[in-house]
Amino acid sequence: MKSKALALFLSLVFLLSCATSDAAKQVKIYQDNLALLVGKDAEEVTKTIAYSWKFGLLDRWEAVDPGLETVTKNNFQKHGFSKQEALDIFAPKGAYKAMLFQKLAGQAEASTEVQLDMGLVGKDQKSITQELTYIRVVFRDNKLVHQQVW
Repeated sequence: MKSKALALFLSLVFLLSCATSDAAKQVKIYQDNLALLVGKDAEEVTKTIAYSWKFGLLDRWEAVDPGLETVTKNNFQKHGFSKQEALDIFAPKGAYKAMLFQKLAGQAEASTEVQLDMGLVGKDQKSITQELTYIRVVFRDNKLVHQQVW
């Protein structure tokens, strides 16, 4: 019985690592392509992210010469700016636009058996995990100055 549970666990780990590696490859592709867009116009960058790569806009905010307090107040709930990032990215004066995009990268389904009292095996429990990819971009004076992908 222990060997069956161990085999199930190892299979689950293998399946999740395969799914993660595919998502990690995709994240690397987005990072590399976004690095090439630094300095490009905001419209061109957002069209690439939204239309070519099929990301949806999750959140956005705009401010002129934002300080740390403004960035903290408007910070994204998911993948927001750290204090140090805010100080570094928003230090130069200008009109800023920060945007957070999201895309479903894939799903993984796993099932497990539950061992009940006295060695009885219960019903399978299935769980589905969704892998999401996030892109955060910052424009200063309508030009891409910062990008991050998760």
